[in-house]
Amino acid sequence: MRPSPIIWFERLIFASLLIEAVHSYLSREQLLADAGGMGFSPAAFVVIVHIVVGGLLIWLTLLVSRRRSKAAMWVSIILFMVGLPFTYDMIAADNSVFANVLLVLQLLVGLIAYGLLFTPSARTWMNGISGSADAVIDDEFS
Repeated sequence: MRPSPIIWFERLIFASLLIEAVHSYLSREQLLADAGGMGFSPAAFVVIVHIVVGGLLIWLTLLVSRRRSKAAMWVSIILFMVGLPFTYDMIAADNSVFANVLLVLQLLVGLIAYGLLFTPSARTWMNGISGSADAVIDDEFS
């Protein structure tokens, strides 16, 4: 069974993706304007990028939370860190207070999720060692 920090990591990353989807919907005009000079449909570009990036993050998250992949963990953390400057740019460019609150919330949820990977029970589990019984919760979705 997976320790609770790993289960919460998975849940929080999926919540972060949901927050991003809501933010993208609220900021769609700005996203389309930014993608307008591509030479093809800006809407198609935005949708394709969101599907590819979202799919990659779901795949990496499942590799970490279900397969104990340390490589996927570090790739996911690096992608999160690479995205930080873009988050700042989006906050600076967005006029909607609610959209900015969503971005900050998404950032905090991501920080908490990745922080959970460094708890003792999560590190023990990632190393393939079964943890103590009190650090593990029953997960019917495993």
